[in-house]
Amino acid sequence: MIHLTNRSRDRASKYGTRGSDSPKSEILEGSRDQSGSFSLLRMPQRRAAEPKARIIVAASLTLTALGVLAVSHARQGDLHRAQPEAVSDSRMILLLKSLLPEGKVSQPLGLGTGNSGYKPAAQLIFDDGHGPSLIKVSIGKLSIPFPQDASACPYRAYQPYGECDHETLKNGDTITLNREMRSHGKPHSVKQWTALFTTKDGSQVSVSEWNAESPEARKTSRPTLPLAEGQLKAVASSGVWREVVSAVPAATTPPPPPSTPLMTREKIREVLRSGLPRELRVADEEGPDSGFVALTVDDGAGKALLTVSVQKWKPESADIGALFSEVAPRPDGLLAMVRKSTPTVGYGKGTIEWGADTLRNDGVRALVTEINAPAYGLAAERRSHPLTKKQLMEIALSISEAATAESTR
Repeated sequence: MIHLTNRSRDRASKYGTRGSDSPKSEILEGSRDQSGSFSLLRMPQRRAAEPKARIIVAASLTLTALGVLAVSHARQGDLHRAQPEAVSDSRMILLLKSLLPEGKVSQPLGLGTGNSGYKPAAQLIFDDGHGPSLIKVSIGKLSIPFPQDASACPYRAYQPYGECDHETLKNGDTITLNREMRSHGKPHSVKQWTALFTTKDGSQVSVSEWNAESPEARKTSRPTLPLAEGQLKAVASSGVWREVVSAVPAATTPPPPPSTPLMTREKIREVLRSGLPRELRVADEEGPDSGFVALTVDDGAGKALLTVSVQKWKPESADIGALFSEVAPRPDGLLAMVRKSTPTVGYGKGTIEWGADTLRNDGVRALVTEINAPAYGLAAERRSHPLTKKQLMEIALSISEAATAESTR
């Protein structure tokens, strides 16, 4: 796949991290923390790749040894009046257990707030009598302002087998419920559901469940997931996470990115309307407010995915310089190339990607790609691509010209 450095969806989001290979021996993945302030999480009545740290937690924990679970109901202002206490590894496990229905818990692992550079997290195997299931939670903070994609559903172009719902609550917080199959194209493969609760001031609680004991398991351990949609969302948005959130350090402002998105999504579509063949029908469209759009197109010979990315790069960026290092400039200084590759996202059978990439002296970069499948991860639906290499480059140049005109106004 042709990768666009620093593209907002590189998050892709993607939006959930894979767990460890085995919950028996490895703690859930800890992500290096980014920060920001955090408002109080609302408290429903009941139920919702990076460095790794290995922590051994006793398999059998009793209430006598750990004390009775206490949940703070302090108001938001109270959280900032005193230095919050660190949340221990075992406390993270108990908080997660307190939100689950009746059932057997085994193989608990926890990572508290005292582990510098890692998100507090917990995981365990839960069995309600219908088979074991891995359940994980992780808590972090985003720097402010955080990008739109940080709390959004993943694009269908990159997750064609999933379903996702995004809800904005009355107070401005959001909750996303993402349902996906771990193995694309296999209806009976392991299911993963993830609820992501994000407050308007950048705090995030992510809770995932699988109908298996490991995300990478080849076989399911139960037919359905233990928590229903409402239960999973309630776990993620529960007020018991307040004490953890208050103990997470404030976010450090990340360095400015080497590039920024250009052109609104509607402006990109406007240029595409004049550049795409008339017989090419747009079946689906998605993307953020600016800088990127993904289109599923069909000319009657099968669906294909077309993506457009538009950015303004800093001239001193080593990344963009290396990408175009072997391209000879045109008389006006423009760098342009067409590349063929096999997509690395999803590994759809028979898919080939073509990309037209351009970079102007002013740092404006326009990249247009197409694959002969409706989305990454899906098998090819057609042998040939809907656009020729010449058409791809013509669209990339038109997008580039429009972006330069817009950035100089």
